[in-house]
Amino acid sequence: MLLWYTRGSPYADKARIAVHELGLVDRVSLIESQDDGRASGRTWSQMPVLVPYNEEPIFDLGEIIAFLNHEAGGGLYPRDPAAYYRAIAMDMVADRAIKAAVVLAEAEADPGQPRDRLGLNRLWLSINVSLDILERDRFAGAPCASEFSAAALCRFLAAHWPERFSATRQSHVAGWYAAFACRPSMTALTAAAGMRGRPPSEG
Repeated sequence: MLLWYTRGSPYADKARIAVHELGLVDRVSLIESQDDGRASGRTWSQMPVLVPYNEEPIFDLGEIIAFLNHEAGGGLYPRDPAAYYRAIAMDMVADRAIKAAVVLAEAEADPGQPRDRLGLNRLWLSINVSLDILERDRFAGAPCASEFSAAALCRFLAAHWPERFSATRQSHVAGWYAAFACRPSMTALTAAAGMRGRPPSEG
């Protein structure tokens, strides 16, 4: 299988974390995207693209995670019904915060656009509300999709707003991330790309 990813994109980070945590490193070839058509140079919102064997590319991140989980034999979500639905909910919470963080980072990085302070504050509020919800959760046991999303979120926040993230009031989330960041699936995110190329285009 081939997985095209864009360095720095939290969406791509989530997929790459899943590849490692699901034990698919030997079955998925990672290719760093070189899509020069993105003139802005800010590629944080770019989604990964999975080409499973010689089949049609998968562009939807949720479908990519589901396909990887299937290839790994399942087990990405807890079997206990209550734990399963909680993991789904936490995954959605983290994904919502990732979307807000990407929009915020792109807005702050564009010097040519007037700053909408109210809009930026609303994005921070959305991120903090999501972090508060994740703070009340207690990640335990084998990592699942919600942890992949939370790790991608925390990595993006720490990269773009290190002082603000280090001073976060969500001490459990920060402590959990400090430990999770040492896992091989996370340290691999900083490794040099083995291959580079243009990803397939949708449609």
